[in-house]
Amino acid sequence: MSTLLHVPWRAAPSAYGWAEIANIVRHLPTTSATWRAQHPDEAPWDTALALAHIAAAQVDATNAVTYTLARRWSERPPEEPEPYPVPWAPKSARKRHMGGGGIPVSEFDAWYYAHA
Repeated sequence: MSTLLHVPWRAAPSAYGWAEIANIVRHLPTTSATWRAQHPDEAPWDTALALAHIAAAQVDATNAVTYTLARRWSERPPEEPEPYPVPWAPKSARKRHMGGGGIPVSEFDAWYYAHA
């Protein structure tokens, strides 16, 4: 804070006055520790890692929409896109396959009512 004010912190009130100091604190950049302490809910979203998470999710969403449209309108369906490679996701979770096939209609009622 003293580098922002260009005076030691103990001399700031006499050099600037409390109104000016309050104004400086109100307009601190989001990278300052004081701002992060005052806004604990918003602070994690102003990090490079949070922006990387958002960008990777956006790439995956864009690829999913592109794949859906290409599959619908092309004569030869394209391959399903791989998720964007990110270091924080385990390799086993990058591409999930759920289920092993459908249930025959004759067994559906028994299965459904057994789990209801």
